[in-house]
Amino acid sequence: MKHTSAGFSLIEVLVAMAIFAIAASAVSSLMYHSTSYMSGNNYQSQAIMCGQASLEHLRMLDYDDVVDDSDECTGDGVSFDVVWEVTEDEPEDGTKTIVLTVSWVEKGESKSYELETIYNAVTA
Repeated sequence: MKHTSAGFSLIEVLVAMAIFAIAASAVSSLMYHSTSYMSGNNYQSQAIMCGQASLEHLRMLDYDDVVDDSDECTGDGVSFDVVWEVTEDEPEDGTKTIVLTVSWVEKGESKSYELETIYNAVTA
């Protein structure tokens, strides 16, 4: 009498489960890191928007009113500190160099983004 078995042996099932477990752990690690990077990119995008909004506000001021100052911006529960330093007659007379720094705390680590622009006195 001949016995034929149509199915998988216990060893084959264990090997398949081990391969699946290795692949699943690699995919879950990839998902965790990509989510972390997306969160960091979201904070950076918000910092850039806060910095650009502050620069646009400075551009609406009269030339003499553009001085060192600071501001605060919030987004998604994160507080962004915006500080700008103004240097007069740099790089030439009648201009101001504005260095704007946006800083925030992300996962216990301080991060910052810096913008630099030149503001010119417009005379009619």
